[in-house]
Amino acid sequence: MVNLALGAVAAASAFTFSDFQPDLGTAGAAVAAVAVSAVLGLAAYALVMRPLRGAPPLAMLVGSLGLLLVVQAGLLLIFNNKQVSIPVLFTGAPYVIFGAAMQPVRLYLIITAVVLAGVLALVFSKTRFGIYTRAAAETEKGLTLIGRSPERIVAINWVLGSAIAGLAGWPPHRPVLSMPAAAKGRGGDGGHRPPAQID
Repeated sequence: MVNLALGAVAAASAFTFSDFQPDLGTAGAAVAAVAVSAVLGLAAYALVMRPLRGAPPLAMLVGSLGLLLVVQAGLLLIFNNKQVSIPVLFTGAPYVIFGAAMQPVRLYLIITAVVLAGVLALVFSKTRFGIYTRAAAETEKGLTLIGRSPERIVAINWVLGSAIAGLAGWPPHRPVLSMPAAAKGRGGDGGHRPPAQID
């Protein structure tokens, strides 16, 4: 299924990183941001997606949309009117690739994504966990017959996916993150502003 909430999970990771970075440092804040993302993934599965197992795909898609809205609303409640300045990582001159300038952080994110994709491809094709995951996608009954818990496999995959989304979200692209008050409830502007915004 398509998880529409992963973008909001990445945003939560970015704000968590920005909030913790002054106290924990870059490494500690990055670990905290990814951990928060993983917890969000586990909570999303346990509270929303697990009860929807066996439901039509459209119902699960609507469930993930609901998760997106809930996480966005949570970010508004926690970080509304709060502006946090943080150092921009990977500063330096842009790399010129095929005639186009690319900021270092974007290039490193692309490299990280490619490496992670390769690692995940190996994990899901060569390890028992990957075999069990593919088996759960095909038939949960067959996985149960060999003594494995489909629920546990699916939960681990939700945590893993959310952690990866958090990993993509925490490297700051800009020195200031803010959640403008004007976005709250889409009030005061005819409802044309999005419910959450990162400046």
